[in-house]
Amino acid sequence: MEYEQTDEFKAYRRKRYAIESKNSQLKNTYGLARNKTSDLKGMTLQSVMAIIAVNLKRIISLQKEKNRLIAKEKRRLNRLSRTNRLSS
Repeated sequence: MEYEQTDEFKAYRRKRYAIESKNSQLKNTYGLARNKTSDLKGMTLQSVMAIIAVNLKRIISLQKEKNRLIAKEKRRLNRLSRTNRLSS
């Protein structure tokens, strides 16, 4: 139990936590809990398609967040320029 108190173990647990949440998402949301085919090629294809879906979903989410931040910054700059025009 002493090992569980070390920084090395805590770092390992943080990394594993991130990986396990992705595995859970693939298993529960994208159907990897049960093989839909009877051969290795089919399982490989099913896994690849699920991983692509997860990655595309993440890319879209990141792009939306980036666009949101850009729009927020534009609004801030517009307010700032209006304030400068009014004060001059």
